[in-house]
Amino acid sequence: MIQYFLENIWLLWLTLAFVLMIVELSSGDFVFTCFAIGALGSMVISLFSDSLWLQVMVFAICSALSLLFIRPPLTRWLQGKQQERISNADALIGRTGQLIEAIEPNGHGYVKIDGDQWKAITADNSPIAKGERVRIISRESLIVTVEKV
Repeated sequence: MIQYFLENIWLLWLTLAFVLMIVELSSGDFVFTCFAIGALGSMVISLFSDSLWLQVMVFAICSALSLLFIRPPLTRWLQGKQQERISNADALIGRTGQLIEAIEPNGHGYVKIDGDQWKAITADNSPIAKGERVRIISRESLIVTVEKV
């Protein structure tokens, strides 16, 4: 079996390319795709040359060139025209929720958004009754600042 793979090393490079593409499905940042491109380049070279050093060099060079010239356009295409991707708690700003605990004057309450509860205060320290709809205008650590909708 090992003798077969040594005689058909192109099959190992092709298998490596497929494995790297499968791993890419879980990451989504196109790094493993670049290494898969390097493996495909080495597979082509292995059809014409038995030199393992040449195949490894082609793998390294093709992978590096892919990282430099193919990955940046792919990531720009994936992100679209959006300049900055807002994630986690920063994505809450601008969202609306419902107060599950009233905000007392100069105090705090709790707002529920998508099943999550956040400690909430108002910007002007005004009271808001339980059950009111509010919009998040800012966030400081785990405390959100809200306004009545």
